[in-house]
Amino acid sequence: MKNYSLKFTTVLASVIALSGCAVGPHYKAPQPAAATYHAADPQLVTQEPFDPKWWKQFDDSVLDSLVQKSITANTTIRIAQARLAESRAVYDERKLDRYPTVPADASYTYAKQQIPGFFDKPSTINTFR
Repeated sequence: MKNYSLKFTTVLASVIALSGCAVGPHYKAPQPAAATYHAADPQLVTQEPFDPKWWKQFDDSVLDSLVQKSITANTTIRIAQARLAESRAVYDERKLDRYPTVPADASYTYAKQQIPGFFDKPSTINTFR
C-alpha cells in the first residue's frame, strides 16, 4: 500500500506541475495602459528652502518637547555625525596624497666659539644647510 501511494503522489505532482506549463494556443499577453504623468499644481510648488524643523508648523508644545527629547537622547545620530566628520577629514587628508611631495629644508647657524688648541680668541662659525 505504501508503494502504491508513493507512485500515485509522484504521478499527481507531475501532472500538476506540467499543467502549470500549458497556457493554451490562443494566449495573448495583457497590454497594460501606459502610465500618465499628472503635473503638480503650480500653486503648491514653492521655491522657498526646506525648513528642517517642519514640525514647528503645528504649534504643538508636546510635539516640540518630544522631538527635543528624542534629539538629545539619540546618541546614534551624534555618533553618525562624528563618524561622517571623521571620514571627511580622512578623505581630505588622502586627497593630498595624490600629488608628489618634495621635502625641502634650509637652516643657518651663526656662532662665536673658541676652539681650544688652535686659536686664543673666539672665531666665528657659520653653518649653512
